Amino acid sequence: GLNRLIVDSNSIATLILFGHFIWSCPMRLVVVFTTVYQILGSAAIFGIVFILLSLCSLFLLAYKMRRARKNIAVLSDERLQLTNEVLS
Repeated sequence: GLNRLIVDSNSIATLILFGHFIWSCPMRLVVVFTTVYQILGSAAIFGIVFILLSLCSLFLLAYKMRRARKNIAVLSDERLQLTNEVLS
């Protein structure tokens, strides 16, 4: 329905806004990790491991939020259909 069209257009707008991070973030991370390792030596490994574990938990949280958003969109579509039926 209309709600899915709005969600699709918002997804495209978000991709346009943040799509460049797909290639720039990994490159920045390599540069930063290399620099930190050169400055701190082997102690930087613990920080890098912590950051990577934090990223894993962030991806898990984002996945759960995405699933919840999809469920909310489905419920919103059903609610709008019921409202339209009642008003018609």
